[in-house]
Amino acid sequence: MPPRSSGRTKEHTENWIGLRLLIALSKINRLDFPISVVHEDRPDLRIKTSKDSIGLELSEVVPTEYANAVSIRNKHY
Repeated sequence: MPPRSSGRTKEHTENWIGLRLLIALSKINRLDFPISVVHEDRPDLRIKTSKDSIGLELSEVVPTEYANAVSIRNKHY
């Protein structure tokens, strides 16, 4: 995923969060394969299995000071 100051988009973040969720669910055997993941506007991601369709509305929560510090670091160092 690109750094915050290098073109990171909302879609990059949503896809990364969704991937991390799928990895975690897979590790605890909570996914019915095969699955498909579709990026949409509302909800952000839709996970489809042969049994279910789950919509996910995702938000990234980062302290403002941290986001600013990372942005400055990426621009200048």
